[in-house]
Amino acid sequence: MARQKSNDALDIFLYNLSKLEKEIIEMLTEEEVDKLLDIKLNTRFDYRNKAMLELLYSSGLRISELVNLTTRDIDFTNSIVRCFGKGSKERIVPINEYSLYYIKLYYDMRDTFFKGKVNDYLFLNNHGKKLTRQGFNKILDKILETCDINKEVTPHTLRHSF
Repeated sequence: MARQKSNDALDIFLYNLSKLEKEIIEMLTEEEVDKLLDIKLNTRFDYRNKAMLELLYSSGLRISELVNLTTRDIDFTNSIVRCFGKGSKERIVPINEYSLYYIKLYYDMRDTFFKGKVNDYLFLNNHGKKLTRQGFNKILDKILETCDINKEVTPHTLRHSF
């Protein structure tokens, strides 16, 4: 009986130890970031994608914060973005001029995404609706494929790279 307890204690210890082991946080190199952000601006989707990636990389926003941004959340005058993070906590995040420039370019053509009904979300899908996290992931995967980055990159990877 005592032997069984010690095995249980060892199992618990090993289980807790495995929980403590953390994976190495994946980040992009400067070269990979340059490749990722080197989007040629030919279509309205290119403008949107460039604006989203520049904003994510330069601000460290979470993907949920990005897709929930509205047009009222960007303050071009003060170079800040207001977002709601985990637990619906409001955060005010500074954004650089480079990101603001690409957001303005996208914003000027944002109305070409509307399909009838207008909404206030900043980043829209091809149906004129709010872009989802899953939609962003598909866009990111396609961009990664075209720029020949052969590692797993998630929106959170961009946050860590920031």
